[in-house]
Amino acid sequence: MDHNNIFHGGRLFQQYVVDAWAPIEQSNLNWIHQNQTRLRADCYQGLTDNILNNDRWLLHSSFSSGPQHMYQMLQDSLAICRFCLKPDLFLMMTANGSWPEITENLLPGQSAVDHPDLVAHVFYQKQQALLKKVRAGYYGKVAGLVYTIEYQKRGLPHMHLLIFLEAEYKIRMVE
Repeated sequence: MDHNNIFHGGRLFQQYVVDAWAPIEQSNLNWIHQNQTRLRADCYQGLTDNILNNDRWLLHSSFSSGPQHMYQMLQDSLAICRFCLKPDLFLMMTANGSWPEITENLLPGQSAVDHPDLVAHVFYQKQQALLKKVRAGYYGKVAGLVYTIEYQKRGLPHMHLLIFLEAEYKIRMVE
């Protein structure tokens, strides 16, 4: 078996994923552009004139790649922090390209970097298992939690998780 072809096959798959994603994202953007009044963009005072004069349009907060969505997520996180005060625990979960669930599904000569779809799927399953365990009270009764997913240079995801515990479960002693 030619390992060089397998390597290029992995890169071709990544290119296919990007090429398949781009028209979908463009379609979403076109819908937002064509439905500005339905999205109530005309109610944003002061911005409408600027948009009309500069041939720009607003992205709704439901568009997950837009700044409004990120700002809304930030505001939600800050509201949780305001309500729950200081976080009690900080966990970081990092994907491991050597997880058996990943390595068992790779062809000879491939690495985790060649299959970001597989890595993302396995990471998501493990992330959901961790969140379920935390919410079930593994560290104590949870008052709230906030997390974000980031990607390392090698393409592996990691999660930063802040856990806010109920008052009776807060850690007060070093022991």
